[in-house]
Amino acid sequence: MKIRRLVQALALGTTLLAPLASAWAATTFCYVAEVMVLSNRVHVLCSQSLSGFPYFAVPASDSGMATRFTDMASTAWAEGQPLFIDYDPYADASSFGCAYHDCRRALSVSLSFKY
Repeated sequence: MKIRRLVQALALGTTLLAPLASAWAATTFCYVAEVMVLSNRVHVLCSQSLSGFPYFAVPASDSGMATRFTDMASTAWAEGQPLFIDYDPYADASSFGCAYHDCRRALSVSLSFKY
């Protein structure tokens, strides 16, 4: 029970601390198939997502967001629950290795558990 409250607190904190989404922001769900930490980014590979983009990432240079993103994605994967991701479908995040044709920058993430 304490772990679930911690996860809920992390989800709320991430949502509140995340940068404001642009006018073009969209939200999708992601059943996490992979969480990978690279030198320039942290990304997730979604096994199921309605966005059309299999990868979502954040730059490693934003260490706070990268840590929260990794923690929440790992929790979603371990619990078998979807990770909800806000992203800009038109933004280019290639500056940190996120390919335009299959990856978007996560602006914020959240979890929602069924009880």
